[in-house]
Amino acid sequence: MTCKIVINNPGIFGPGDAISGKIICMFEREERIRGIKCQFRGREQVHWNERRGKHTTHYHGQNDFVVANTNFAEEGTMGPGKYEYFFSYVLPPAFIPSSYQHQFGSIRYFLHAFVDRPFAFDYKDDVALHVVSPIINSPTTHQMRPISLEVNKEVGTCCWPKEPSTMELQLEKDNYVVGDVINFKALINNTSDSEISSVMVQLSTTIQLTAYSPSTRHKTERVLLAVAEGSGVAQGSRKIHKFSLKIPETAIITNFTKCTLFRQWCSLRVQALYPLFHSNMVAEITIKLGNTVIRMDQMQHPISNPSNSFVPVAQAPPVVYPPVPPSAPLANDRLTYIDDNNGTAEGPPPSYDDVVKGSY
Repeated sequence: MTCKIVINNPGIFGPGDAISGKIICMFEREERIRGIKCQFRGREQVHWNERRGKHTTHYHGQNDFVVANTNFAEEGTMGPGKYEYFFSYVLPPAFIPSSYQHQFGSIRYFLHAFVDRPFAFDYKDDVALHVVSPIINSPTTHQMRPISLEVNKEVGTCCWPKEPSTMELQLEKDNYVVGDVINFKALINNTSDSEISSVMVQLSTTIQLTAYSPSTRHKTERVLLAVAEGSGVAQGSRKIHKFSLKIPETAIITNFTKCTLFRQWCSLRVQALYPLFHSNMVAEITIKLGNTVIRMDQMQHPISNPSNSFVPVAQAPPVVYPPVPPSAPLANDRLTYIDDNNGTAEGPPPSYDDVVKGSY
């Protein structure tokens, strides 16, 4: 008595791919069931413990961003035999996250099939599916225009106020893919009486996990991708720094579209370093970072959100086992069996004694 999922095309799936296969149920004897069901899930979950003093709090969260259910058989009685139920499911062509595994959470796609038995353990099977959903950047006129960010900082005393120092970042665009080079300028006007010793540049990605139970809690991890350093700026002077940062091709950028528990962003952070008794002047700008790029002339059809329906495409009739000894409760069942003399016959299966004596 088993329930097994067989995938026709195992491997790595992407947006728009079809997942097809069959569910095979084997019954050795007649059984009462409440149904034969299959569930398709795209699920994100997070969990971690935080200890404060003697008290430990378990933070967790779970969300199903893709849900599809189907019933292949309703409540009733299943005779002995092999039952096959075929299915096909097409992933949405876009706007789905990638499979992801983290120390404190995961994003998983899986199929769960089971035979629902009343007052007994269910027959069940699970199959994990690996989905890779690239982040596609499609440059537009707005994204190809230069962008800028300006910050200012007052450095002085309350008795001798000065005009705030300023730093302006100028980028060619805000849309990049791994392997690109980010060319930008940092225009610094140091109006203070203190020298800026150096200018530090950091390009990094940040992943944020969010748990909603027992209360909202965040956990963040920052990964440094590239760094650069510029010379200092004397007091009362201006300077233009030009930087070129290459985004490593090995940078891991995960698609968290549709997720509520996972976020990732890429930021460019520039710091003008003052002496220890002054805080630094910091400018930070968020950029869009993807895995691949698609040109406007490649976008032939607009992307739409399809319905997430799990569709059974066929249902095979049961394949019945050959006759069995009378120890199994089949005496009153009508089955189709093989008759060596006359081909096929229908009716109650022959008894064990008839089979041994050859009198049927």
